[in-house]
Amino acid sequence: MDLITWNVFRHNRTLDLALDHIATQGADIVCLQEVPADMLHATLKLAPYATWCYEYASAKKGIDTRLVILSQHPFHYQRVQLHGQYPSLKTRLNRCVESMEYQSVDLTVNGHDYRVFNIHMPLNTTPRHRLAELEDILAHKLHPTATNLLCGDFNSCGRPLISGLWGWMQSYKLRDWLMHEKRALEKLTTRYGYDNPFRRWRTHSQLPFQLDAILIPEDLPIQRMERIKARVGSDHFPLRLVVDPAMALAKAS
Repeated sequence: MDLITWNVFRHNRTLDLALDHIATQGADIVCLQEVPADMLHATLKLAPYATWCYEYASAKKGIDTRLVILSQHPFHYQRVQLHGQYPSLKTRLNRCVESMEYQSVDLTVNGHDYRVFNIHMPLNTTPRHRLAELEDILAHKLHPTATNLLCGDFNSCGRPLISGLWGWMQSYKLRDWLMHEKRALEKLTTRYGYDNPFRRWRTHSQLPFQLDAILIPEDLPIQRMERIKARVGSDHFPLRLVVDPAMALAKAS
């Protein structure tokens, strides 16, 4: 399975070039975040199989966005799940609703079954809310027999020293001010037997830490992992991961 996840940035001024860039990658499946609604039709044409869901809605015109999954392989099943909403001061001031839904698809690649999640966690909320949303997925939404891959923009930006810059706008409580969200995320994923292979990679052009991730089972062999350098107008770097469950079966036998 060759998987790419990318937040293309809803204010991307060169989104047509970004779409061309996506089309040339040749991945089995591509998960996109922040696709502007007026570019949805063109984006869905990039692959033989595609699905989308609602992501961000605002009172301001022209910046509504969608989550999109593009695939070279047919879907056995598609799901859309609602995110829980915890409006912060900033979302009320911006008159917007972010992270409305997330999506998952079941498909078979090279004879192996997968469930792939495309997620964009809300930025303007508390770290505890984001972690609770992720734990709900890990505890209740995974496929019992297929290989589950969780990818997207997790917005794990809570840090004790920098949360003071924006936490008051996002309705932080004391526990949120003191939380190192990335470490809490690592503990959570480890508890459920999942790994974050890009944990030491910077994925945002301006923030010096990881926001985007691809979470995989701890025993899943990785053939290739890459932070694609070309951002093509986005503030996020695309992440690419190639995995092969057959390698683990071969070692076990």
